[in-house]
Order: sequence, then C-alpha cells, then structure tokens
Amino acid sequence: MSGDALLRRVERLERQRAEAKAPAKRFKPPTLLDFCASVGIEDKAGTTGELVKFFPWPMQRDVLKTFARESHVYVAKARQVGMTAAALVFGLWSALYVGHREVLIIRTSQGEANDAIRRLAVMHESLPESLQAPRIVQANASRLLFQNNSRMVALPATEKVARGRASYLLLVDELAFYQWQEEQLNAAAPSASRVIILTTGNGPTDFAYKLWEKSEAGESEYVPVFLPWSADPRRTQEWRDRVVAASITPRLTKREYPEIVDECWSAPSGLFFEIFDPSRHVRDMVPVPEWQTVRAIDWGIRAAAALWLQTHPATGQTYVVGELVCHDKPTPEFCQAILDHERRFGLATPPQVSLCDPAGLGRSTQTASTEFEVARQFGLRPVGADNNQHNGCVRILNLLADPEYPLVVASACKGLIRALSTVTPDKGREDIYDDSAPGDTCHLLDCLRYGLRPGRARAGVTSVHVGARAASPDGFGNVFGSRRMSF
Repeated sequence: MSGDALLRRVERLERQRAEAKAPAKRFKPPTLLDFCASVGIEDKAGTTGELVKFFPWPMQRDVLKTFARESHVYVAKARQVGMTAAALVFGLWSALYVGHREVLIIRTSQGEANDAIRRLAVMHESLPESLQAPRIVQANASRLLFQNNSRMVALPATEKVARGRASYLLLVDELAFYQWQEEQLNAAAPSASRVIILTTGNGPTDFAYKLWEKSEAGESEYVPVFLPWSADPRRTQEWRDRVVAASITPRLTKREYPEIVDECWSAPSGLFFEIFDPSRHVRDMVPVPEWQTVRAIDWGIRAAAALWLQTHPATGQTYVVGELVCHDKPTPEFCQAILDHERRFGLATPPQVSLCDPAGLGRSTQTASTEFEVARQFGLRPVGADNNQHNGCVRILNLLADPEYPLVVASACKGLIRALSTVTPDKGREDIYDDSAPGDTCHLLDCLRYGLRPGRARAGVTSVHVGARAASPDGFGNVFGSRRMSF
C-alpha cells in the first residue's frame, strides 16, 4: 500500500471515530402546519375509502395559528367547515411532542366522544415514521395513552363533566347544545391551561351566546373567531342560495350556514324581523359628509345608545351609518361621547336635532337635570320622537321590505345588525319586538324607531327608473346589486 493510500485510510478512520463520538442530532418536532400536512384524515366525500392528507384551507390555517398563539379561543362557526378535524389535529400535535400532557375533549354524547378517539387513532396511525410520533401504549373507546405519558381523553357533556381534572388542553365541541353550559364550562375550564370552544349557534339567549358577546366586547379571556359557510372554499354562493331556498325553514338554515356572525345566533323560534337579510340590508360603507344626517338617541339607566342615519339625496334611501353604545356613563359623559364619535364622520353639516326617547324629559329624585336639559348644554338639540312601538316597528318593516331602496345598515354597526338578526316578537303582542331582549338590542332598535320619523317621504323617488335596482347607484360609488362586505 502506497504512503498516500495509507494516509487517506488513516484520515477516514479518524473521521469515523470522531463521528461516533459526536452527539446524535436532536430530533426537532414538526411545526403545526407541517404536522397537519402529514396527517391522514377520512374523506367524507371520497369514493375510494382511502385517507387524504389534511391540507388546511386558508381560513382553517388562520384558526390553527390562533390556536397555537392564544391560550383561550372561542370559534363560532358554520356547520361542516372542518373545524372539529382541525381541533383534533391540533390536540394530537400538542400531546405527541411534550410528555405528561392531557388533552381533554368534551362532546355532546358518549357516541360522539368515542368517535373523536377513533378519529385520533386513525390520524396517529397515518403519521410517517419521520415524525417520530410516540407509540400508543394503551387505548380504549374513550382514551389514548402515548409512550411519552401524554394522553387524550374524550368525555360526554354530563352535568359535572371534567370536575377535578387538570388538563393541558380542553376542547369543548358544540357548547351551545350542552344542557348545563355554564356549569359544565365552569367545571372544566378553570383547571385547563388552554381552552378551545367550537360551536354552531343555538339562539341568542343561552350562556354560549352571552359568552360570545363578552368575548367580542373584549370582556373575557377568549379570543373570538367566526367561520362563515364560505370557509369551505368548495362552496359557492349558488350552493348556499340553493340550500337556503330548498329548506322548509330558510332562517334556521342560514343559522347552520351563516354568512355573518349574527346569523349564527338566530333564535330557534320565530324572529320579529324575519325579512332582515344581511346580503340585502348590510353594506360596507362610511358616512357621506354632504348628505343629510339624523341623530337618534335612546337614554337608559345602565346603557344608552345613539344611531346616525343618512338619506340619499336623490332616492331618499335610508342608511344607518354609525352607532354608539355606552354603559354606566352619566348623561354628560354620554353626550360628550356622542360628539366625539360624530366628529370622526367629518360631516359638512351636523345633525340639526337629536330625535330622542321622550322619557328623557322626565326628572327623577336621583338627577338634578333631565337628559334633555343636559343634551341641550352640549348643543345636541334634543327633540322628543314618536315613542309608539307599534308604529315604529311598522316603519322599520316597511323600509326593510322596500323593493327598490330598502333600509341599509353599515357593516360597522354590529350591535344593530345583531338586534335585527336576533330579536323575537313580544310574548304578549306579535306586532312589536320583545323589549326585554338581552344586551343592547332594544336600545339600538329604539334608536332606529326614533330616527325613522313618521310620514317622511323619499325625495326624488319618481325620477328614478323603477325596476332598475341592479343599476341604481347607492351613493357610495357602488351599484346596489353588488356587495362589498368584509366580516
């Protein structure tokens, strides 16, 4: 053997000896999205019976990122947008790469709970060896135990479910359909480090809805997320229209496949404003500085509200362009908040008067001045509006039903949209809405009644070509038939 060959052999042996002594490369767990792309899930629409890889749709990706970023997430959703699968994948990923974690899943029944474990077992079996997922060392209908001592447990939503358990991640599926919603969540959630709630809506009066309201208002630890029917990109507007049209109860079908979050919480019984349709009555828009503006105010003991309405100068069409709700503010602070809020509109001519709840003329033993007197001090020029609830309801319904120029609400007026989408008839009188509805519903609807003055004719309607709704300008640079909604 030549000297060069011997030298090369010695160098090779030294490299091998050094590599043997070097510590083994540490396994790096996959990112959440890489893990998703490696998981096999059942394809409900498939014909071959094979698993398909879970490649999240754009909205699913955003929600998964929120799961990873936030400790408490509340998802209000349409049916069949793949969020249960996404949450289970997130739970599996959370358990496999850190030991001694419990992922607790609560579903509406024992059968549903068992099905979650079955789906998780299928997902785990589909993982490639390169992901080095710990083995399942123990399994039964409601529990999976992994080699790293992490576990996934699924339970039915009984009254005392999960009381006394301390889980890393709690997945609450279909909260709105639990029998004891508040008690169950209060039993399970406080001891969990992370909580994910997924649900379709079941009306505007239960605990699930009240928690959603608080989450939207930033008054709870939950980050609110809404997934509309279009979260599944395979669905088209034509598909949704066909599903709604074929339904015996179109309103409840819209609740199952909502376009905006307020449809998600439609009442299970009849709504008062059944005719309200977000696709027709809600638009993205801002106040037009040159248009005539009406300010409407409803006083309240704990809450007070104001709306701003504008009228199209040519067609007389009415638009609600702004809303304000204040809680626990004295009247002077509420009046100042009205002026501050209105200043953002940049109106060429401010409203000449404020159409107000006539009850603001009264003086009680607790106040030195009436609401009207305080409002005058702030230059709001209050005028008592028609307070006949029946007449006001008729005016709202007539404008919603207008075939050419219906009432339109700015998408930013979320409280009013929710009120029109959820309020039910009064139990004693079907001709008025229930004025005991929760939240700010009635204050905003009362404002709307005051703002729609009786006998007000639409100026210039006769000059507009009847039947040309799809080509009628709406004053915002759009054609009425088009929609620019971003929820």
